[in-house]
Amino acid sequence: MDDDDGDYSVVQKYLKTRNGPIGHHQQQHGQQRFGGQGQRQQKSWHEVPQREEPFDAGVALLPTPIARLQNFQNNITLVGVVLAAQDPKSFPDKKTQGRDRWTVSFTLRDSYDDTVNISCWGSEEWVKSLVEMCTTGFIGTFAGGRVQNKNPQGARWLPPTTMDVEVSYSEHSSNIKAHDESEDLERLRRAPLPQADITSISALQTLPVGQQIDLNLLCAVSEVGAPRTFVSKSTGRPGSLCHATVFDASSSSAISLTLWGDKRVAEAQTWAPSSVILLINVHVNTSGARGLDVSVDQKSIVILDPDFPDAAELGHHAMVQTKLPTAPRYRSEQSHVAAAGPAQLVTIDEMFDQLAQTGDTGTFAVFAELIDLRFYPPVEPSGEQQDQQPKSEVLFQCDISDHTASLGDLKIRNADTNLEPLLQVPPRDVVTLSEQDWRALKMNCLFQPLKFILQASSRSCFVVSVEQPNEQELVAKLMHSSRT
Repeated sequence: MDDDDGDYSVVQKYLKTRNGPIGHHQQQHGQQRFGGQGQRQQKSWHEVPQREEPFDAGVALLPTPIARLQNFQNNITLVGVVLAAQDPKSFPDKKTQGRDRWTVSFTLRDSYDDTVNISCWGSEEWVKSLVEMCTTGFIGTFAGGRVQNKNPQGARWLPPTTMDVEVSYSEHSSNIKAHDESEDLERLRRAPLPQADITSISALQTLPVGQQIDLNLLCAVSEVGAPRTFVSKSTGRPGSLCHATVFDASSSSAISLTLWGDKRVAEAQTWAPSSVILLINVHVNTSGARGLDVSVDQKSIVILDPDFPDAAELGHHAMVQTKLPTAPRYRSEQSHVAAAGPAQLVTIDEMFDQLAQTGDTGTFAVFAELIDLRFYPPVEPSGEQQDQQPKSEVLFQCDISDHTASLGDLKIRNADTNLEPLLQVPPRDVVTLSEQDWRALKMNCLFQPLKFILQASSRSCFVVSVEQPNEQELVAKLMHSSRT
């Protein structure tokens, strides 16, 4: 196979690197057991010997790429990443009175483009063991499946996929287990779906009243509420839900998501503040009494910490904007704040507590990371003020964060003295840099531990000085962090 024959799925790469040529399993009557016609035979794949004995779930068959699935194929083996896992369900067994059949569905992907839904049928014990094992992000081998056309009724409650077929697995004729992880499969856990057009929160908030639509969102987590239980009015079955507050850079206000189902709720409880999530096929309703209603249910796909540039940019924005517990965002003011004695070594959270208890102005030493740095060019005097008023200095503001909380929009006093050792260029010269050069210079300063001397009151906070901590100060900081 030539290396430039086109893009291949992860499974196809896996097949290509196996020892020896690879081929299709042929049925006795000459029909191909795996999909595809003559074009794959041109790749010099040989035929796997026939198996006349019944299928043995313990015998590994060569995996089939999702893109080559065709109706009526049997004994199919898929290798892929679980994109979405549903809650298990039970139905009365028509063959055995008084007995229930259990089922659960998963959405798999084995490449950047291809996805398929699978359903697993069996006993309650077996299905619930799959639910426990096959969580979102699980990389598995699913052997012994049967390909069939999509069931229109069932597909209504599952995420949309690129394939018009689905794969069914039975407890008695399949083998589902963890697959050895590879770099390609690991990358698929966080890869976005190429067919997903993303809607911003600001666009969502401008939807007209009376509209219902399914769309995709890229957002960051502000907070996740506690799980709640309910009983469905239509089925009488218990269920669970929770609410999460999310935001993005397009809007100054956040929105609320409602997550439905045990699996969705359990996964949401693991989201940390500032986590970035890509939501595929969420349902938006603007006709209800609550106004904008955004639901994440069994038809949705959630990709945590997606790996693409827009997500990385939002993650940086979220790290600055997210309001962590007990960490209000201070606004730097131009009013003078008097110094109040030597600086105390504290965390940001401890500084807030002291200010709340005493209400006095204080000077604090905080070891934190520089999360963002911004500058504003000097203001040119105009008209008659040109001869009377000197040109203003370059204004610098920063955002910082430690392991307890974050602070934003802090004005840096005496920037020429404080920032030149850090930037390694005179701060007043940054106005002459191109946007690309400024970004490169700033990135060299971000996300490193620095010592900030802050003057703060209950109304304002600004940076008096910023410097690289010495070894003794780092040791003191580590000891202090271990106590907090």
